[in-house]
Amino acid sequence: KLAAEAPTSDNGRMRLNRMLLRDAMPAEFAYNDNLKSLSDKGAGNLSAIAFAFFLLGRITGAGLLRRISAHKALGTYGLINVLVCGLVIAKLGWISVAMVFVSYFFMSIMFPTIFALGISGLGTQSKKKASAFIVMSITGGALMPKFMGHLGDVFDMSAAFWMPFVCFIFIALYGFGWSKLSRADSVVSVSAAGH
Repeated sequence: KLAAEAPTSDNGRMRLNRMLLRDAMPAEFAYNDNLKSLSDKGAGNLSAIAFAFFLLGRITGAGLLRRISAHKALGTYGLINVLVCGLVIAKLGWISVAMVFVSYFFMSIMFPTIFALGISGLGTQSKKKASAFIVMSITGGALMPKFMGHLGDVFDMSAAFWMPFVCFIFIALYGFGWSKLSRADSVVSVSAAGH
């Protein structure tokens, strides 16, 4: 009946595809029509909203970094993201969905702050080499999404957030322990633009 209607909306076509796949391979595609779904366009819109949260976090983070120590801000943002990822993992419905966007906000200052703290206190030549090593060692952006996707495939997308949960623990520990690691008091007025 649905195929005869030849649906033109994204939701209608997705529902038809689900029904056809469920009929053809019921064991592999156990879809539930009562679950909400998004079209590619809807997912793109959510992505734009997430990056708006990231931008807002970068702007407010830049102001915050002018007032408090960079390592304390990094530790605090890392700890907040640990809690946020915990709420995503807990599968609290729309609260968990909202927490994904909140995570973008608190991730916003992390890389430039880690970079600035990593080269803080080094001489001119050492700073050039250290900054090159920090930039070249960003393997997390290549490896961690694969691992997170694998967790999502094996378990579900909420369980996949265990990967950033653990990463944010390390970031929070680095932020709070930076003064002991570097034997420096603090770094204030770190640029959130990465310069």
